Amino acid sequence: SGVAPSGLNSNRLEELFMQFGAAAAKEGYSRFERVIPPGFPITPFQVVYRYRPSETADASTLYQLGNGVFTANALPPYKNWGTFRPVIQKGLSTLSEAFKGLNEPSPRFTSAIVRYIDGYRSDLIKGRSTREFLADILGFELKLPSVFDSVCTEPGQLIPQLQLTLPVSAGQMVMLLGEGVIDNQSAVIVDTSVIIQRDIDPDPSIVVGVLTEARNIIHKVFMETVTKLHADMEPIEVAN
Repeated sequence: SGVAPSGLNSNRLEELFMQFGAAAAKEGYSRFERVIPPGFPITPFQVVYRYRPSETADASTLYQLGNGVFTANALPPYKNWGTFRPVIQKGLSTLSEAFKGLNEPSPRFTSAIVRYIDGYRSDLIKGRSTREFLADILGFELKLPSVFDSVCTEPGQLIPQLQLTLPVSAGQMVMLLGEGVIDNQSAVIVDTSVIIQRDIDPDPSIVVGVLTEARNIIHKVFMETVTKLHADMEPIEVAN
C-alpha cells in the first residue's frame, strides 16, 4: 500500500522513520534495517527502512517505510488474509502515531496495491511444460499463429511470459505469468496485483476495508484458476 508524499523535508523524514521505529517497537517490531545509506538522496516512493518482528522466530511479516510509501508484507509461510489483516491495521495505526509524534496530520492515501505472488513447483507441475501447466491446469491458453509450427524446432521448449491488465471493481488488476525460481527450484510464477488509485481516508479501518475488497478479487481469481489443483493443494477458504 502507498501513501501520498508527506511533504516533509529530509530532516523531518528522518524524524518520521525514528518515530515509526519507536512506535513499532512497542508493537513487537523492534528490529530495523536501513535500505539506503545515510546521506543519500531519498526520492519519492523509495523505501528507506524495514522493520521486523522482535522475535527472530516470527519472521513472517515486516513493514517498510520511505518517502511517500508504506508497505505491510507477509512472507512465507503466509497463512491467510484473516491472520494478516490485523498486521496491516497495526502498521497503519503505528504510521498514524508516528505522524502524530511529529505534530503532523496523517497523509491521505492516493493509491494502494494488494499483491500476491504464487509459485507452483514440481510437485504441482508434475512434468508439464510451463505452457502446458498454464493452459491445461490454470486455464491460460496460448494460441500462436500457425507460422510458429514451421519455425519452432522444439515446441516443448516454448516458454510463455504473459501479462494481463484488466479493469475490476476495485481498480485495475495486473497479472504476470511465466517461469521463475523458488528456493532454487524452477517454478511457474503467477504475480497478481490489484491497484487502487483514488483518494482514501487515512483511517486504518477504512484503508483495510479497501485493501480487503482488492484482496477478495484476487482470492476469487486464485480459487477459480486452481480448481484442478484443489486435491493436491487442499486450499483453505477464507472469505474475510
